[in-house]
Amino acid sequence: PNKLNAWRWFPGWGTKMRYLVVKGGGGRNAGIGVDVHVHRIADRLGWVPKTVVSSNGTPKKNKSPEDTRKVLQQWLPQTEWVAINPLLVGHGQLVCLPRNPRCAVCVVNDRCASAFEEGTEKKAEKKLEAKKKDD
Repeated sequence: PNKLNAWRWFPGWGTKMRYLVVKGGGGRNAGIGVDVHVHRIADRLGWVPKTVVSSNGTPKKNKSPEDTRKVLQQWLPQTEWVAINPLLVGHGQLVCLPRNPRCAVCVVNDRCASAFEEGTEKKAEKKLEAKKKDD
């Protein structure tokens, strides 16, 4: 089925999985599948604000993938909704890791608000840069 509610009865399936299945199986682009990787990277890149508006209209911390999904869907063109999930999930699994992200090999580190701020890689990268300057 290409309707989100048709998939609600699957145990353990959240919003992300329903969006991915509806697109893959039903061909309907109903929303962005946001998991922890997409949520983390969107936050690090500065694509989402630190606070969002809750369902009752009050500000709250943007701390869930669902909060991030709502923000991304407001500004990201719908034609990009399907592509963003596999792109950022792969990047989050290989480069933009939860701890000790590999900023030195990241192709967008010059555009990332959080590049080189986390983990011990920052020190190693600075040493490598200093060594290259000496050579």
